[in-house]
Amino acid sequence: NPFLDGILSRLVTLLQTTSGATSSGLALQQQLIATIAAFSGAAGPLFKKYYPSIIPLLFECLGTTAVTATGEMDYKRRLLQCRALEAISLFAHSVGREGFAPEHCQPFMAFLQSMEQTALDDDDPMGEYLAAAWIRMCQTLGDAFQPYLAVCLPKMVTLASADADTAVLEADEEIDEEQYRPDEWDFVEARGRKLGIRTATLDDKCAALENIAVLCQTMGLL
Repeated sequence: NPFLDGILSRLVTLLQTTSGATSSGLALQQQLIATIAAFSGAAGPLFKKYYPSIIPLLFECLGTTAVTATGEMDYKRRLLQCRALEAISLFAHSVGREGFAPEHCQPFMAFLQSMEQTALDDDDPMGEYLAAAWIRMCQTLGDAFQPYLAVCLPKMVTLASADADTAVLEADEEIDEEQYRPDEWDFVEARGRKLGIRTATLDDKCAALENIAVLCQTMGLL
């Protein structure tokens, strides 16, 4: 594509020169990484020529410390990590098993394993990005992904087998939106009561089942 060289060179230059020391800098880094990742998905195998110049920058962002000195999570830096994780897995999928160099593949898979074995908070965005990265790496590595099934499958199975939380309120009872967040719960009125179900659990359950199906199909287990 005649436009890729000019666009990507400018994006890479911006990423190289943008400091993550400020909130605006972190936000710009996240957007740049997301944009570069989108180009990699569109370019497919053609992206191989850009891979060597971009991948070191992504690993630098992946290694960002997302925990503050007081032990609290810095969610802006965590999201930068998540964007880098997403981009590296997309790059690997674009360049293929042979194009994803061992010196990059091995530390990346080690990072995935480390995150998978870390107890993540419910509001930590890493969980969602992690699941998608496992799927892409499975599709990239093929049968070489076999050793990682024992690492990524247990959490997916746990999510897939989880029962959704439910609630029963009186018809005149106000719904406490702090306890039953509108983006996580749905309520209907039936027989003089309000019946609620935590749809966020159902969403996680469906996503986990889809991921398990893709893993099994890719590995020839279906």
